[in-house]
Amino acid sequence: FEDARVMPAWLSLLPPLLTVVMAIALKQVLISLVLGIVVGAFFVYNYNPAVAVERALDTYAVEALARPDHVKIIVFTFLLAGLIGMVQKSGGAVGLAKLVIRFTSSARRALGANFALCLLIFFDDYSSLLISGNSLRGVMWETGVSKEK
Repeated sequence: FEDARVMPAWLSLLPPLLTVVMAIALKQVLISLVLGIVVGAFFVYNYNPAVAVERALDTYAVEALARPDHVKIIVFTFLLAGLIGMVQKSGGAVGLAKLVIRFTSSARRALGANFALCLLIFFDDYSSLLISGNSLRGVMWETGVSKEK
């Protein structure tokens, strides 16, 4: 343990903070996540940027994609995104929005309808938000609900 390198504890906060700041600034989550991984590897591998990039790719990215659990989640997310795209192209989202718009005369009712739709189609937390958010985007806009809500 004589060769063990001790880093200041506050350095461990930099990669996640940088990731959040970059995601907000660039509005690109994936680029920000990759940057956060590289910065974390930079600290772990003795502040060597070349080794940090190499280890971020071969150790963290490849090994994560080699795990069956991670691959299942990635495939599910891509399939769900494809399904949502097909529903939007076929007009299913517009039909759902036309059905819901009859019951939403205010922003509060629109949010209530969105909440009810989330509960109705809940089988996964992210999918519920993706489906209801994309389907009711026009309804929310027409009733004056902000994008953030």
